[in-house]
Amino acid sequence: MNLADTLRGLVRRWYIVIPGLLIAAVLAVVAFTSIKPDFERTATQLLLPGQGTIPEGATNPYLFLGGLTQSADVLVRSLNADEAAGEVVDKYPGAEIAASKDPSTSGPIILITVTAKSDADAEGALTDILSRSAGILERLQSDQNVRVVDRITISTLTQDQSSTLQQRNRLVATVGVGAGIAVLTILLASLLDGLSRRSPARERKSTRSDADGEAEDEPEEPDGVPDPPSTTPDSDDRERRSAGPRLFRSGRSRVAGRDRSGVGLAHKTDTHASRELPVHSDEAPAG
Repeated sequence: MNLADTLRGLVRRWYIVIPGLLIAAVLAVVAFTSIKPDFERTATQLLLPGQGTIPEGATNPYLFLGGLTQSADVLVRSLNADEAAGEVVDKYPGAEIAASKDPSTSGPIILITVTAKSDADAEGALTDILSRSAGILERLQSDQNVRVVDRITISTLTQDQSSTLQQRNRLVATVGVGAGIAVLTILLASLLDGLSRRSPARERKSTRSDADGEAEDEPEEPDGVPDPPSTTPDSDDRERRSAGPRLFRSGRSRVAGRDRSGVGLAHKTDTHASRELPVHSDEAPAG
């Protein structure tokens, strides 16, 4: 079945296609209005080396960021743990927090992304996780008895002041509901149209099959002479008893057959001569 046949079938089943598409559109609108968009905010933080790790006389710490990459990996792992992100999510239900190294740079920059159900929750969750990052970094270094002068510090580089609407989940749900019902409607209409078109063809095929079966059931006429019937003693007796009448009845045909074949001509001449003999009479001749 090609595309043209499919379209003609859908036109024939318009009473299924049109209501199904209307239902799909209505449910898609309901899904779009009922699912709220997400609010997203991001922030970046930079790790800075301690004053004791910078060469004497150096005043620019940004020139010595190369050794802080591993420290950034440790801090990212700690921020994604339950003691940091888990506690923030408990305070703001429905929020999601993701910390990672900024893929756009090679320095020790940490990217923090917060997604919440409202703009206020996104702002509060982001502020909370930023303050916790500094405390986690300080605790990690104090546990290792790092001198205060050598401890790494953290500085906030950027922080969103407004949320960005994320429509992805909303659009996915809307398209999924609308497209799913529309596809089911088209499949149902095509299936019903195909079944309705096949039914008459099957009936015609069944009728032809029945006619062919009846023709096969009829006995075939023998091509040659039928086999002689089997003889039994009883049948032989019956044939002998009926031989005389049969010969009497078939005498004329046998004589005719002998005449045509040239046999028995003398007998035929005698029969003709016998017809010329005088007829005998019981009466005496007169005088």
